[in-house]
Amino acid sequence: MPEYGDKKYWDHRYSTSGNTLFDWYVDYEGVKPFVELVPLRYDNQVLILGCGTSPLGENLYDDGFRKVTAIDNSAAAISMMKARSEFIRPELKYATMDAVRLSLPEETFTMVVDKGTIDCVLCNKDAMDRVHDLCAQVSRVMAPEGVFISYSFASPEDRDACFNKPEFNWYVTRYMINKPSIEDLRAGKKQDFTPKVIKDWTLESVRTDPDDVHFIYVMRKHDAPVDE
Repeated sequence: MPEYGDKKYWDHRYSTSGNTLFDWYVDYEGVKPFVELVPLRYDNQVLILGCGTSPLGENLYDDGFRKVTAIDNSAAAISMMKARSEFIRPELKYATMDAVRLSLPEETFTMVVDKGTIDCVLCNKDAMDRVHDLCAQVSRVMAPEGVFISYSFASPEDRDACFNKPEFNWYVTRYMINKPSIEDLRAGKKQDFTPKVIKDWTLESVRTDPDDVHFIYVMRKHDAPVDE
């Protein structure tokens, strides 16, 4: 298994990738339903955690959301993504930064997005402590009306413990979306990324194989639930 929790692994991967873009779990079409759910305004600030070589920041920028900051702890990934947008997307910000230690101002970002970063952090030693520190940092930089959206391969029985902490004061809504099949991807078939709310997680209640879906956790700082 790749060393997903090792920074050296990612630096090597990105420095030898030949400038290849890669999206974990879903592309922008799988993020759009949650951009609308926030709802995100064009003047809102967005933070992307562990961006790697995902074009998500570019997609958001090209869709009119110009206040986007994308971070990754791999300097190789950030160098590549900066070079792609330096002249054509001048307001798009990239920074080499560890999501566990964010050097960003408090209560700034209306939307924070994680596509697999927490999954990778959980491959580290002291994994739960590091995930707790990451979530504490996210809570600190989220605007009062902010939303934290985390994409994962893991079901609620494995991820609820990361987010349901009294110190974060988050209301958590859990969703799942269909995972595209290899056959559909090869055929270029349009994917259905309609999110389905998970009210009570059991395999029997959702009637699906966890391997066939991605899970999305949406955290709000205030006490009102996400519109369903």
